[in-house]
Amino acid sequence: MIATGGRGSRMGGNKPERLLGQARLIDWACEWARQHSGAIALAVRRGDGDWGNNLPLLHDAEEAIGPISALHSALREGSRQRRKAVFLLGCDLPFLPGDLVARLCAALRVHGVAMPVSAGRLHPMAALWRSHGAARPNRWSNGSPLAGNPCGALRRLSGWPKWNGAKHPIRL
Repeated sequence: MIATGGRGSRMGGNKPERLLGQARLIDWACEWARQHSGAIALAVRRGDGDWGNNLPLLHDAEEAIGPISALHSALREGSRQRRKAVFLLGCDLPFLPGDLVARLCAALRVHGVAMPVSAGRLHPMAALWRSHGAARPNRWSNGSPLAGNPCGALRRLSGWPKWNGAKHPIRL
């Protein structure tokens, strides 16, 4: 699942369309994802398209809550397709290691989420999330990613592994 909904205000707006070299960030993300899976979709805000990548679109269930909505879409779609796990990829991460998915798969065997870390910083937008188990879509019974969220406060994606019953994120 490629998350495309960020406004990209820190980088000048319209994050998926931002150029890096000769290609847009969305194109870098789609190319990386195609090297690792045949089942790719874009998590988008209502009104967004696929930027010419001919991929399925999963619309955010709730607007303006950040990447939690993309995770919600990814987990619901992963469960629908009976996938054991889903990889959530931010469209602004063009230089991920080629072996990242394999390393995360190995770590996910005993955890609900496998999340890389570099320089002490967690990267939830390049994480592998178990579709069944620790991060359960049924926690969002009313269709909202924030349903059941204590005080509606967990709007930062890095806080979700612990709240969803996962062990500590895997530091790779």
